[in-house]
Amino acid sequence: MRLRILLFFMSCSWSLSSLAADPPVFKISIYSYPQTLEPQKQSSSVSYLFQNIFRNLFIYEGNGVLKPDMAKSCIRKSKGLVLQCTLRKDLHWSNGEKITAQDFVETYRRILDPANKSQRPDFLFPVKNAKAVFEGQKKPETLGIKATSSCDLQFELNEKDEEFDYNLSTFYLSPIKGTYDLKAGATFLTNGPYKIKSWKPAESISVTSNTFYPGPATRPEIDFLTIEEDSVSLRLYDKKELHFVRRLPTLLISKYQDRKDFFSLPVLRFDYLAFGPELKDLPEVRNALASSLDFKEWQTLLASVGRPGCPGFPIEWTKPQRPCLQTEAVTKPSLKMNWIYYYSLQGGDDHRRTAEWLQSQWKKNLSLDFKVRGVENKTYVSELKKNPPTVFRKGLSPDRPTCAGIMENFTSLHPENYLQNKNAEFDLVVQQMRQTSDQSKKNKLCRKALDFLLDDVKLIPTGPYHISLLASPEFTGWHLNELNQLDLNQLQFVGLKK
Repeated sequence: MRLRILLFFMSCSWSLSSLAADPPVFKISIYSYPQTLEPQKQSSSVSYLFQNIFRNLFIYEGNGVLKPDMAKSCIRKSKGLVLQCTLRKDLHWSNGEKITAQDFVETYRRILDPANKSQRPDFLFPVKNAKAVFEGQKKPETLGIKATSSCDLQFELNEKDEEFDYNLSTFYLSPIKGTYDLKAGATFLTNGPYKIKSWKPAESISVTSNTFYPGPATRPEIDFLTIEEDSVSLRLYDKKELHFVRRLPTLLISKYQDRKDFFSLPVLRFDYLAFGPELKDLPEVRNALASSLDFKEWQTLLASVGRPGCPGFPIEWTKPQRPCLQTEAVTKPSLKMNWIYYYSLQGGDDHRRTAEWLQSQWKKNLSLDFKVRGVENKTYVSELKKNPPTVFRKGLSPDRPTCAGIMENFTSLHPENYLQNKNAEFDLVVQQMRQTSDQSKKNKLCRKALDFLLDDVKLIPTGPYHISLLASPEFTGWHLNELNQLDLNQLQFVGLKK
């Protein structure tokens, strides 16, 4: 105790960088507490945790750069239908045990077993026989993935797929071994920069540096705290009890934007307003709901860099211009129905404010009385799958930085096709985007897919997206890419300088 008191007084006058050998715990929030630490069963609300305890063959650095991580190298063969990957020789689980190619194969088979209820088995569907294995039509041994040696993996694809490598960078397909339920006796073997240290049910998960993963000799320990409210996170940050606020409400941007710990970073998203089944065959009503909105006022409301009504991805994808919905004079719908707008409470204060603004716009311009309902995210997603409301907001954070990575969410068989879009021509356009390496052709296909969604207003895009966050200057080395993937491998404590 006397030593700790001495160090406290030293910190008042000296830089704490000299204490980096025993750094304080880095504290960051997650929106919900996972019921298991098996990565295949997670949601995006805990992605920051799982991106740092599990890794995959590749890692996406950002700005289009995908590089090998657990793989030493991967090469294409047989006209692109075979991907041959060689693992790094220094791969180990967090207990020091060697990671082998067979560990990957067994994980993939587990993912494709419906009994395990993995979130994204579709990531493996480009592989030969994967979908048939998932549907029980073929045995797991027929899966087109083989360990040809202890450090060599071979993927056989159904057809040419220029974007499949991105699937091998997500934690949803990370190899696992052992047990991951949050109970005594679980092994919690991880392969990323961090390993599990301890946990408090429903409150926090603590991780410590995995010395078997390449990187700094020491990394600060991290506490992932379950905090649902942005306002709570901000209060804890201001009290120095949190070191990273992952989302600053737009109303507070002007207060913090001149500080050195404020960051505004572009994020690749395609958030949108969608319509329930009762409006599926009523394009004139959907058009009225979209055209009655003052998009510039909406942009001001949220201090957005880009205008709502425009797609939230780079203009280069749809050259020569970005297609956007426009405000127009409209005829008020005479339809009598129960008008409801749903949004997820996980979206925070900005989603609530948007909901109330939309409610007032439709009342003022169309004389429609919308009921606004914010719903807990798990219940919200369940409702969208079973009984979508009149209008709802959905966030779409793609798994790879491509147009196809966004548009495939609206294809017929995608598990998150909340539009319930069933169109073979649209599906083919997205498939062609994945197959071609010609960027000009990709751009034309992207524009065609986007036009399909904007024609007859099948959805209303909420515009380009920036994330505003606060990060304590006591810690450096964190890296957040445009897919909102946070890499803490290089995290270091540097203290506060004079």
